[in-house]
Amino acid sequence: MKVNLKTFEIYQRPNGAIEAVKKGWSWPGFIFVLFWAYAKRLYTIANTLLLVSIILLLFTLDEDAKDSIYLLHALGATVAAIWFGASGNDLRRTMLTRNEYKLAGSIRAYTADDAVRSFIKNNQISDRHKCGKCGSIANVNDRYCQRCGAELLKLGYFCSECGATVQSQSHYCSSCGNKLS
Repeated sequence: MKVNLKTFEIYQRPNGAIEAVKKGWSWPGFIFVLFWAYAKRLYTIANTLLLVSIILLLFTLDEDAKDSIYLLHALGATVAAIWFGASGNDLRRTMLTRNEYKLAGSIRAYTADDAVRSFIKNNQISDRHKCGKCGSIANVNDRYCQRCGAELLKLGYFCSECGATVQSQSHYCSSCGNKLS
């Protein structure tokens, strides 16, 4: 059976936040274009595409230009989809490095979450926990997530052995049985 592992680059911020970015083509970027761009915090590019789409749609109010504007809009949407599919992950890498993330390594995994869990396990990052709302890694002493603002003390912690989310009061991981510190 052929295993479909993908290569992910792991980026880490000085505050401990970790992001995984897949190398190569981005199917979600290709299919979901604007939604994917907003989800990956590529706001400038997403807002520009949205503004261009709105302007083109406003031109469709002119009956004489309607057909050509629809064609132009469809062509633009196709080009944007192909561009996000081919370059979306590169855009994410650029955005992360501009936001103080540094390349920390490369890991082969099925998903970005698996890559982050592997990185945490391989680097034995046990003095950090994962935000239960957005998934970013925070220092144990942090009270609020620096990415989404959620109160971390009310959210689960992250097992250093298997990467599963565990309750803060647990003494053992319910997934792998690891003794939690």
